[in-house]
Amino acid sequence: MGYATVALLALTGALNSLVLIGSFEAMFGTAYGRLLAFKIMVFVAMVVAALVNRFRLVPRIVENPAALRALCRNASLEQELGCRSSP
Repeated sequence: MGYATVALLALTGALNSLVLIGSFEAMFGTAYGRLLAFKIMVFVAMVVAALVNRFRLVPRIVENPAALRALCRNASLEQELGCRSSP
C-alpha cells in the first residue's frame, strides 16, 4: 500500500507542477519554481532513504545489531526531511 501511495503522490505532484509552473524553463526561472524544485529534491531524498531502509537495512537486522541503529538513524533522517519540506 505504501508503494502505491508514494507513486500516486509523485504522479499527482508532477501533474500539479505542470499546471502551476507551465514550462520547464519556469521551474528554474521563478522563485516559486525553484522552491518547487527544492521540494522535489527533498521528496526524492526521502524516497531514497525509505528504499535503503526497506531493502538494505531491514533484512540485516536479524544478523547484525548495528543495522537496527542504522535503521533508526535513517528513519529519523527521513522524518526530518519530511518535516523540513512541509510549510
